[in-house]
Amino acid sequence: MQQTLALLPEYNKQNKESSDNRPTLLVVEDNEEMNNYLEDIFATNYRVIKAFNGQEGYKYVIREIPDLIISDVMMPEMDGIELTKELKEEMTTSHIPVVLLSAKTAIESKLQVLEYGADDYITKPFSATYLKARVDNLLAQRNKLQELYRANLMEKPQEENASQPDMSP
Repeated sequence: MQQTLALLPEYNKQNKESSDNRPTLLVVEDNEEMNNYLEDIFATNYRVIKAFNGQEGYKYVIREIPDLIISDVMMPEMDGIELTKELKEEMTTSHIPVVLLSAKTAIESKLQVLEYGADDYITKPFSATYLKARVDNLLAQRNKLQELYRANLMEKPQEENASQPDMSP
């Protein structure tokens, strides 16, 4: 989806301009009631951005680089599976955890979204407590990996300098 992104309407100018250090969560859900419900679940601990279809969600991802995405599977314009596929193929977005929500309970549906790189598939109706726990755990795992990579990157230059012979006269 290599195209110039149109400017999106400001979703919450105050949140964007404030020094809000909470993790950013993008909710992509075409049903307004469900979208609002998901925002209510996470608004206390996360900065929530809402999109109402996959194309709008993709634009927000490119602009905001959220910490995690929760998306419905079946939506107009671009469904959650296509959104996941697009995001996981891009190097700049492939690291973002994606949780897909769907009423489909068949194992084939679950396997399909996992093959495209989704980090979890949760069937509707779902427990808000369970969804919060999954989101918290996925972000904790991601943070641990980032810390590990940072630590390894910081050690590499020191090791390289230590292993080079001293060429001073």
